[in-house]
Order: sequence, then C-alpha cells, then structure tokens
Amino acid sequence: GPGGASAVLPEKTDTTEQRILLIGDSQAGGIMFALNDYCVENGHTLVGVFSWYSATCLNFGYSSRIDQLVETFKPTLVIIVLGLNELYARDIAKRTNASRQMQAKFGGIPYLWVGPANYMEDQGINKVFEATAGPGRFVLSKNLELPRARDKRHPNQAGYKIWMDSIAAFVQQSTLYPFRFDKPKKTGSRIKAK
Repeated sequence: GPGGASAVLPEKTDTTEQRILLIGDSQAGGIMFALNDYCVENGHTLVGVFSWYSATCLNFGYSSRIDQLVETFKPTLVIIVLGLNELYARDIAKRTNASRQMQAKFGGIPYLWVGPANYMEDQGINKVFEATAGPGRFVLSKNLELPRARDKRHPNQAGYKIWMDSIAAFVQQSTLYPFRFDKPKKTGSRIKAK
C-alpha cells in the first residue's frame, strides 16, 4: 500500500502453458530448482535444462548445442543464465560477436537473458549481454545481495530462491512476457525436465 515497500505486480490473466528451456553455466544448474517451482505453480513445464559448467558465450555461440536443444525440446521460452565465467573478460568485441551468434540460434523463440549474480565487478560482460538481448529482455543480477555457497562464487539454495524471485518479478512486470509467473506456494517440486 501507500508508503509500503512492496511493489504490487500486475495481475496477469494469460494462463498459456509455456515450455521452458533453461540453458547456461553452473548458475543455471543451481537456479533450476527454484525455476521449476515457479513452473509447477503457474502451469508451465520446464522441458529441458542444459547446465554447461565453466561455459561462456563463446562455447554457446560457436557450438551447435543450442540448435540441438531447441530442436529437441521445442520451447516457447528460452531462459539463459550466463556470465559467471566471464567476469574478467575484456575482449568485448569477441564476446559481442559470440553473443549475437548465440542469440541467432533461438530463431525467433522468445527468450529471457539473465546476467550473472556477480560476486565482484565485471569488466563489461553484463553490458555485452544487455546490448545483445535487446530492450526488456535482460535481467541485471549483479546488484543482488545473495547469500553465497562456501565457494563464495555461487549463491546457496536460499540465494538461488531470492534470485529467482527477482527474475520472476521482472517477468511479471513485463508485457513482453504475457504469461503468469506467480510466486510458488510450495517449493521442492519434482523436476521432470530432461
């Protein structure tokens, strides 16, 4: 309400079932549980998860992996979680090129590009991804205060939930993503994704 800190999210009525493909680096592997809970709550299906440990946009941009995944899972939405392994990268032109190659592989399928949950300042990878993703399709995650796992690089389970809540709030506020993405009432739903 007035003076309250909680933003009221628009009521979305679109109940179209989304077929969601999650791809990315190890942070994608961590966030899949929280994402799956959102899918189950809202009648969507997490059809596939591809977590490529230590991967960068160069791996995804120049391999046929995305083409194969899109062909296999036929998603209606692709969520990319990438950048953790590129925080030091300064070869901006090369990364921009690879990111564009990667984006082209989605072939018109709607996507949501999620930047890394930085634990330190990056050297420009967030700007590269934001520019490539285009207006309204990039979630900047670097300013989130997330509890960390022991390695201090990845969020812990609680951190992944907080991160997913912020991604979902972004989706809820956007007209680019008309479907519902309400907060799950229960967590720990079984993952059916391949």
